[in-house]
Amino acid sequence: EVRTASGTLTGGAQNAILFSWHNPELQDIYITKVVVTITTADADAANIDIGIADDATYTNGGTEFFNDLAGETIAVDDSWVVGDGGAQTKWVLCQDNASATDGWVTAKILDADGSSIVGSYYIEYVGK
Repeated sequence: EVRTASGTLTGGAQNAILFSWHNPELQDIYITKVVVTITTADADAANIDIGIADDATYTNGGTEFFNDLAGETIAVDDSWVVGDGGAQTKWVLCQDNASATDGWVTAKILDADGSSIVGSYYIEYVGK
């Protein structure tokens, strides 16, 4: 069964969290895709990394989905599209909601202030 989750982006200063999503399931899941829609871009050339993390603050965060997603561009960005900054090459394991590690998908603003960023995120996943 394919499920989706979505939410809004919260712009912020450099190193702020753009969004965090915790696996709500009692089982491990595979993240099949992450889509980010930026409807208001930021002029400061902020880049965004999105990956699996241990918590909402990006502890041990990775770049499984996006590595340097351009925060200064209004666009719909897909984690499978390299031209979008997408870095996903396979389904990514996300631990169940009781695990202390790797249970979050977290986005962190890098390189510059991203306070003006507005948009949404969409996560598609399946049970393991």
